[in-house]
Amino acid sequence: MQVVLRDRWDSLAPLFYLLPLPALAIIAAAVTLVSPGRRSRWSAALLTLGIGLVWYGRCWAPGPDPLASRVLPEEEMRILFWNLNRPKGLCQGAVEAIRAEQPHVAAFVEPGRLTEADQAAWRAALPDYAFDYRARGLLVLSRLPMRLREYGKLDGLGGYVTREFQHPGGTIRLVLADVYAHPFLTRRQQLKEVLEHTEGNPTAIVVGDMNTPRESVHFEAWQPALTPAWEAGGHGWRETWFWGLPLLSLDQMWVGSRWQVVEARKLRGRFSDHSGLTARLRLLPP
Repeated sequence: MQVVLRDRWDSLAPLFYLLPLPALAIIAAAVTLVSPGRRSRWSAALLTLGIGLVWYGRCWAPGPDPLASRVLPEEEMRILFWNLNRPKGLCQGAVEAIRAEQPHVAAFVEPGRLTEADQAAWRAALPDYAFDYRARGLLVLSRLPMRLREYGKLDGLGGYVTREFQHPGGTIRLVLADVYAHPFLTRRQQLKEVLEHTEGNPTAIVVGDMNTPRESVHFEAWQPALTPAWEAGGHGWRETWFWGLPLLSLDQMWVGSRWQVVEARKLRGRFSDHSGLTARLRLLPP
């Protein structure tokens, strides 16, 4: 299921979403402990080992290229993404992450329902950043000049916003997405629409809570034009949920062909059950 079939057919998608490789490894390990006979325990142990090796091979990133040269300031782009898990009012943890990481662009989903007073608090806490909050819980802050392209729903369910930024190397397109999750609904169309909103732009950056494991077949259509930042420059498990446990790789960052991923890291905070993602990118010549 997780290796070959995955969510290739909509009827199988619920099993794929509910039984990721880490969960299967835990189940197999539990069977090993409770199996009555030696042969049964050995079989379950071998199954656990096999699942663990597949999980490691598919989900562990070895780290950024140690030979990557120093990035010049005018080439670099630092970006941060986090699912904030619907806090009430200003999320102080997110503010502290921005102050520590100093990203050019910070993008969030599920920032909570922000009143006018809440939005004013965000602006006061980060005066160097332009602030844009959209319905459906889409929040973007930027130190670069930015303009809104469009925003709306994904397949009538999830939400997205597309913004463009003026970088010394050219115009950058950001697609921020929050894919709607339901265990019995495929994410096929929502992910297709997220990709379409990049319009094939080589400077595109896609961030969001895809609510879909990275192993999904629906990301295969993304690969020719986009590269997953964690796999290119991260170190460790790519899973970002649940409370630091490597269970599901829901939160993702993808970059277009003109970007080189210098480094990607995960961030942890007590305010969210999701890990944040931050990356240093180098914009390559056209």
